[in-house]
Amino acid sequence: MAKKNLSNQIISAFIATLISAIINFISIPIITRIFPKSDYGTISLFISYQNIFLSIVYLGMDQSMSRFYYEPLGKNNSKSLSTICLEISLLVFCFVSLFLVINWKRIAYSLVGEFSFWVIFCSLIYILSQMILRYLNLISRLQKNAIGYAVQAVGITMVTKLSYALAAIVNPTSKYGIIVLCSSSLTLAIAMLCLKGRRSFQRNVDISFPVLKELFQFGLPQIPVFLLSNANNSIPQLVMNTFMNRDSIGIYANAVSITSILIIVQNSVNVFWAPYVYENYKTKQKHIIQIHHCVSYVMMIATLGICMFSDIIYAVLVDKTYWESKMLLPLLLVSPLCYTISETLGIGFKIEKKSYWNIVVYAANFLTNLGLCYVLIPRWGAKGAACSVAISALVMLILKTMIGERYYKCTDSNVRLIVSFLCYFLCVIPFVFFSKKYLSIIFEGVGIIGISFLYFKELRFLVESIFQLIKQKLSWLRRKRGAN
Repeated sequence: MAKKNLSNQIISAFIATLISAIINFISIPIITRIFPKSDYGTISLFISYQNIFLSIVYLGMDQSMSRFYYEPLGKNNSKSLSTICLEISLLVFCFVSLFLVINWKRIAYSLVGEFSFWVIFCSLIYILSQMILRYLNLISRLQKNAIGYAVQAVGITMVTKLSYALAAIVNPTSKYGIIVLCSSSLTLAIAMLCLKGRRSFQRNVDISFPVLKELFQFGLPQIPVFLLSNANNSIPQLVMNTFMNRDSIGIYANAVSITSILIIVQNSVNVFWAPYVYENYKTKQKHIIQIHHCVSYVMMIATLGICMFSDIIYAVLVDKTYWESKMLLPLLLVSPLCYTISETLGIGFKIEKKSYWNIVVYAANFLTNLGLCYVLIPRWGAKGAACSVAISALVMLILKTMIGERYYKCTDSNVRLIVSFLCYFLCVIPFVFFSKKYLSIIFEGVGIIGISFLYFKELRFLVESIFQLIKQKLSWLRRKRGAN
């Protein structure tokens, strides 16, 4: 029964994020064929800035809600706890709005190169909308509502990718794209709040001191974590904006968008991992260890597969003016690879409410990335930015593994994982640094076979799970036809 439930959760999460990824892939050829690289770079900078502000607005309350959703504090239930967390974020949003309005000239100029208040207005709309969508999406995950999550995930992807991509057909400028992006976000947030608000929140809440103390005690240490995490994602583009032009940022942003192929798997893991562990860490440690090994195997194979077929991916999705970003792809893929695996290995200090360790991990990640960007980008350009991202991601994975495993064992051995990483870098180095694509393809094919041999037990489990799920669905269809 446990194996059946686990398989259903994994496959349901995968299907939900696959739909979103397809929409993202549709947007890539539109963006690269219509948007000039400089305008695409400006939109990418705008989103990067807003993500940093969002990490402040959440105040860590989204993580507190996730942690205590199954164990509501005080006299609260899950819905009232969600209400408290959202209201705290709304209060912080008011202070962030005041900061943006006061400093509007400096912020607007750094984003779009002009003193225009429309940039600040769009920023406020985007931050508020994404904050609401974040909470609603997280609640669907915690409620294990796969259909609800899928609908919201598709909607969010359409807003963040497809809306301004389609807007480019009408007017391929960064200003028009940003305005359409923000107005679409607000429309979706209002629609989802109307549909799910009553089932997600309630008015009667227990805002007692012990409740707030517990929420802030867990959530506040997450602020620097998510601030550092979002800043870390934005650093390469910000430093490139200092040493290089907006065209280079557009090239880099395109390579980042291609990594969304791997983020299909990453999001599938994120959907079920934390809720599943919080609910079952006391009784199902063996299953949790098994999931970690499965995640490591799938991520490694998917990453090598994307590198192996990158020529085909670029030929189908990307305009030739952006093809130079292909050299960055193997290095940028290391970030989602390390992030996903570190989420499974580093869950221990979250279980034990030692969330301050996240500050240590992401501070090291941030400082490594920042230092390397200033050293490597002036020398190697966009490739230097990609190297900085890859190295800092490995630092994060190592630290999360060392610290997280002290509190809760999510693996019985890291030997296979270390061997797999060595194999990956040996496979991609000939292409990234010496442009030997065909040699890399051979190495990547051998690497996929070798890693599959290392993780043969997990491969067999995944295949059996998929066939079991198909068998269950076919059986359900037969019963349904018989009933009719």
